[in-house]
Amino acid sequence: MIDRLRGRSNVALFSRHGTRYPRNDPEPGGEDFRADQGREMELDALIQQMPILRDAVIQNHLSGRGELCAEDLQNLRDWTIDIPPELEEKLAPSGKEEMHDIGQRYTAPITRSEFTTASRAEKSCHHYAKGVLGNKEEDTIVYPIPIENDPLIQKFIEGPEVAATVSTVSKRLGFCCRYDKALYYGQLSPWCASLSNSDLLVLEYIDDLLYYYKDGYGYDINWMQACNPVVDVATYFNSIVLGSPYCAQLLARWGFYKDVMAPTASSFAFMSGRQWSTSRMQNFGVNMVSVLFRCELNAYKVQLYVNERLTHIPGCATDTCLFSEFAAIVQPIIETCDLDAICENPPAYVH
Repeated sequence: MIDRLRGRSNVALFSRHGTRYPRNDPEPGGEDFRADQGREMELDALIQQMPILRDAVIQNHLSGRGELCAEDLQNLRDWTIDIPPELEEKLAPSGKEEMHDIGQRYTAPITRSEFTTASRAEKSCHHYAKGVLGNKEEDTIVYPIPIENDPLIQKFIEGPEVAATVSTVSKRLGFCCRYDKALYYGQLSPWCASLSNSDLLVLEYIDDLLYYYKDGYGYDINWMQACNPVVDVATYFNSIVLGSPYCAQLLARWGFYKDVMAPTASSFAFMSGRQWSTSRMQNFGVNMVSVLFRCELNAYKVQLYVNERLTHIPGCATDTCLFSEFAAIVQPIIETCDLDAICENPPAYVH
């Protein structure tokens, strides 16, 4: 919850959509786990292939070739999945619930909302609004028309850590854990029992590498182009004071989760305590809230919440930042926020 300072406050929220159903977007080599490069499992794999794998696991155990305990094996026997193809990439019930719950926890009034063209983004916005407004939507909310294989990553995917994990995961068939757990939140997933903590850490590192060089600090162009949301927040706050996902990119634009050492294909063993972690910053429903407070003596202050936790803004003296400090931090971002110029510049590779 937002810590309430004395006086009035204005809030700007930036959030990823809630949990969605998987996509059915086959890629070349998609059947090879190591060639998938962190992409979500295809819809047909969940609907068609997983029941076949489930039956194969059970048959292997009946033949004396298996490593799951009796309880995990029974959970696997009981596992079923029913996702109609028309639900591809649509917002799942668990996603509706999590966005509604976030809205209930952020009870600040809503005057305007924006979302991308994706149905899951629009539905997430509506369910968030229902959470804020108590399961009803008001005419005062404006819903505008929505706007429209890295070698380094492949090196790690083809490396010994992933090879060992693929061997282990293939042996115990834990392919379905991620989506099964997200779609049916709060329920025990028999597929997750197939994964050890070490397996999960290696799989997470694949995503960490992917998003670090796709959306994060790996290339300057990634985080520089996320300047518009920062400009929007600064403009909104300035209009009040003066009287008038891209989640990973935006977090990088603010300077969050930046490690001293960049993750590489060969640094997995040394990065266990890294800040850049997709488990924290790229999950469904990840959100960032900027709050402008008007305190005693008409002093304005700013707070920033990432996933509902008060987060220190780099460059501010304290977690509650004086508006003058905040303005000085965002001014260079505003002055250099020229997407045409940014995208024409070649990216600077980070070794």
